[in-house]
Amino acid sequence: MLIGLVADVHSHAEDLAAALAVLRKRKVDQVLTLGDTCDAFAPSDGSSNVTAMLDQCGAIGVWGNHDYTLCREITDDIRERFSTQTLDWMGQMQPFLQIDDCYFSHRAADIDPHDIAGLWSMEDGKTDLHRRAMAGFQSVSQPRQFIGHFHQWAVATPTGLIDWQGKRQFIWIVKKNTSS
Repeated sequence: MLIGLVADVHSHAEDLAAALAVLRKRKVDQVLTLGDTCDAFAPSDGSSNVTAMLDQCGAIGVWGNHDYTLCREITDDIRERFSTQTLDWMGQMQPFLQIDDCYFSHRAADIDPHDIAGLWSMEDGKTDLHRRAMAGFQSVSQPRQFIGHFHQWAVATPTGLIDWQGKRQFIWIVKKNTSS
């Protein structure tokens, strides 16, 4: 299965449309959003378009710190500011997803996605993505983890970071063991 990832869209419909066009061209089987798809702390402009595009392509995903209150613990203020269509679509977001041997979340797997305070990164200075990845690998059994949140490109395995800066396509081929 070829999975196309989008992360930290923050209700930017034009940027999402461009990303989805690339994913369609690459004929991905599944679009997956890694959270902060919409932004509960910003004007709702763009959120209806974002969720409509993701709904149209059958996307699935996880919630992040900026859209948690659009998915869970929805307040009256949120209901007034965001469309029913947006809230219905965002209500399908999960705390994390597991597909084959891959784990998808907004933050690393060692963070409780139900703890809104834990979804926020309060680290001083530049985030050590290698340290964050290693903590995630110690928390779940999946050897491949995909996270958003940090607005930085990084690929890590349990043995360390892979030299990749997001300037070229990254394909990770998973071969399933078919022996009996």
